[in-house]
Amino acid sequence: VNAGVNPSRETYETTLAAVSAGGMADVALEVFARMRADGFRPRKSTYNSLLEACASAPQPRAEQAFEIYHAMADDGAIAPNKRTFVLLIDAAVRAGKPELAFDAFDAMKKSSSVWSSSSSSSSSSSSYSSSDADDVVGLDVYNRLIHACAARGPDHASTGGVRERGSKRTRRAARGRRER
Repeated sequence: VNAGVNPSRETYETTLAAVSAGGMADVALEVFARMRADGFRPRKSTYNSLLEACASAPQPRAEQAFEIYHAMADDGAIAPNKRTFVLLIDAAVRAGKPELAFDAFDAMKKSSSVWSSSSSSSSSSSSYSSSDADDVVGLDVYNRLIHACAARGPDHASTGGVRERGSKRTRRAARGRRER
C-alpha cells in the first residue's frame, strides 16, 4: 500500500476479511481506518468483518464489538443482518459477558431487518421441516445463548443475577442437616 499503489475497495475488504478471520482486531481496525481515509464507505460485510475480528481475537472484545455495531446502526444506511447479531453474541460469550449476549439478542428482536422478515416467512409455512431450522434467528443463535446461560451459572439462571434464598434442593439439604 505504501509503494504508491492505490488499493481498491476489494483490496481493503479482502484484507479486512483475512485479518478478521485470524482474530487480528488491531490490524483490522487499522485497515478499516485506512479504508475510510481513502474515501470508501463501509458496507455490511465490512462491519461484519470488524465484528468477526472482535469475536475471534485471542482476548475477545465484546465492548468494542458493540461500539462497532452502534456505529453501524448510527450510520442509518446499513441494516444489521443475522450474521451481525451472531457475531455480537459470539464476541460477548467468548469474552465471558453473557449479559451482552442477551443485549445483542434483544437488539436483534427489535431489528425489523432480521426479526420480522424471518418470522413472517416462518409463519407462512404450516408444517415444520429441517430447512425451517435456520429461519427466524436460527438454531445457531439459540445455541450461543444457551452457552451464555451456561456461562452465567446456576445463580443467574432464572433470577436475572440475583440468587433467591436458595433452590428447593439447597433448602432440602439444609433442612436435612438441621434434622440430624
